[in-house]
Amino acid sequence: MRILVPSLTNSPGNGATALTWLSHQRPESLDPRAKYRSLCSVTGKTYVGTEKLKVDERESMALLHHLEKMRTEGLFEFNQRYGNIS
Repeated sequence: MRILVPSLTNSPGNGATALTWLSHQRPESLDPRAKYRSLCSVTGKTYVGTEKLKVDERESMALLHHLEKMRTEGLFEFNQRYGNIS
């Protein structure tokens, strides 16, 4: 079945491979126009595959900058409210 459908995963661990891999990457090093997904080989080995999305580069970069701004503002508000935990 995996020959026909490589995105078929047989366990939650296999399905979470891409999410785990993404959590260890720097956002600046990732392609903003790619979708990262978990795949399984015929033998059951998991790996991360990419799929190019059809999006305008300016829109994708604007979204990336907006998300980075939201992250820094959220950290600033969190540190003001609860203090710097680190």
